[in-house]
Amino acid sequence: AMLAEAAGNYSAAQSFYERAVAAEPFRAAHHSNFASFQWEVLGDLPAARASLQKALQLDPNHVSSLCNSALILLATAGAKGKEKQEDESEEEWVAEDADQDEDELEAQSLFERVIHLDPTHVQALTALAQLHIARKAFLQAQELLERALSPELESDGAAKARAYLAYADLHQRHTHDIPAAVAACRKACEARPGWAPAVWRLGILLW
Repeated sequence: AMLAEAAGNYSAAQSFYERAVAAEPFRAAHHSNFASFQWEVLGDLPAARASLQKALQLDPNHVSSLCNSALILLATAGAKGKEKQEDESEEEWVAEDADQDEDELEAQSLFERVIHLDPTHVQALTALAQLHIARKAFLQAQELLERALSPELESDGAAKARAYLAYADLHQRHTHDIPAAVAACRKACEARPGWAPAVWRLGILLW
């Protein structure tokens, strides 16, 4: 399924994921992998949530499912913020902000749980750091990103790239060290060549 997905054959990938879940419905990893596909490729958040719920029913400590659940909560919180209408009352804005904060707090709790279960989980370390950066809790963010970027930790290029890009964001917002931010962006581009967010940020910093 993952090979078909990587090749862009999404119809075949979906069929493989569905067959894996049907053949071994007791494996949390199958449901979690299918959830990632449903969310990232199909954009079907309700289906992804349902698959993650099944995975966590089978294994409440399944770290990938916990992390993806947290990421979906953040995506939901971000969508709520974008959907605010100009004609909303102040009370409605406050209510929506409270809902958004609840989603972010629940996501933070899930990321912390993932890190407790797996202290080397680069994606969770990075995502939690990004939450801290958004709240201007820069010292906590720096500690998490230094752990995520430790040479001792092994991770795929995409995860490392996200960590380096978050580190660039930290330098830009907190230390105002533009050369350090540029260096972090270059590292992100090396870890994941052609990744648009890193290339765009690097261009902005060099402008």
